[in-house]
Amino acid sequence: NLDEDGRPCAADDPLKDLNAALVAYGTVISNYPNSQYLSPAVLNSIEIRLDYFHDTKGAERLFEEHASFPAEFAERAALTRIKMYMMEGRFGDALTASLREIPADAAEGKTLAVDNNYLSRLRYDAARALYYLGNFDSASYYLNQITGDPMSDAANEAIRLSNLIVNNNPMPE
Repeated sequence: NLDEDGRPCAADDPLKDLNAALVAYGTVISNYPNSQYLSPAVLNSIEIRLDYFHDTKGAERLFEEHASFPAEFAERAALTRIKMYMMEGRFGDALTASLREIPADAAEGKTLAVDNNYLSRLRYDAARALYYLGNFDSASYYLNQITGDPMSDAANEAIRLSNLIVNNNPMPE
């Protein structure tokens, strides 16, 4: 069996539904370019391409075509771009994108209007990028900022990555 795009799939294949969703989102993107439905359709399409098809090239193309997102989708768009960079192995770009989104005042510990979970997610993504770049001390710095806030959605992931760094770091001579 082939789906609407000519990709092979079984009749009961769950990816068939995801392909159908991509076609539907594509219709919204092309038919309603200046509507309130554009940004969610673009972001949902990108996330499906990344999460289920590992289609980083298609996701990147779609992101570049619609790179301007309104304020209510800016955080989700930033996190999606960082995720795309990480999946492509572009850890330097992921780090730059993460750090660009962290307000300067956040580094000084000031109270911000920024959503704490968003800030924690950015710090975690920066730490992961630093980890893959081999900069474990800097990664630990960002992870410690997250694990200090037990209400953070990223705290458990940060603890796991911190433990990985601690348990695999060679002892000083």
